[in-house]
Amino acid sequence: MEPQSKNERPDLRDFVLKKLSRREHSSSEIIRLAVHKGYGMVDINRVVLEFELQKWLSDERFAEAFTRDKLFISRWAPGKVVAGLRAKGVDVKLARRVVESIAPENPDEAIEAAVRRKVRTFRRFVETPQRKKKILEYLLRKGFDPDAVYRLSDRLLTIVSE
Repeated sequence: MEPQSKNERPDLRDFVLKKLSRREHSSSEIIRLAVHKGYGMVDINRVVLEFELQKWLSDERFAEAFTRDKLFISRWAPGKVVAGLRAKGVDVKLARRVVESIAPENPDEAIEAAVRRKVRTFRRFVETPQRKKKILEYLLRKGFDPDAVYRLSDRLLTIVSE
């Protein structure tokens, strides 16, 4: 096999296979990456459809891998995971279904665990209103349900104060 010159592009199928050999990708990601590389939309759509039929490319598999990674490694809340999946081009119904199937059953426990992990940070704020504000901002940024966060706010302040 001859080395590739700088002006030659790899075949689109090879390009997509190389991307998929590293990790799962959504079909929208593959389309975006291929367009950025300069491939034509007709060819991209043909290859994406072929790979989906071969089950080499699956938005559902991508959503499951992304959700597990963000929930259990990055410790994102379910709402933020759904938003992240949407940003990657996954259908909102599929994103919600996958996150609901993988997310922990009790969101209250997840909220309390997130606060316990950061308790030393929150203790730096002596005044209760400022401490409460920091806790709520942190949890909302993580993507937890605002109603659940506000409902648990007094219990969360008690956890930090202990």
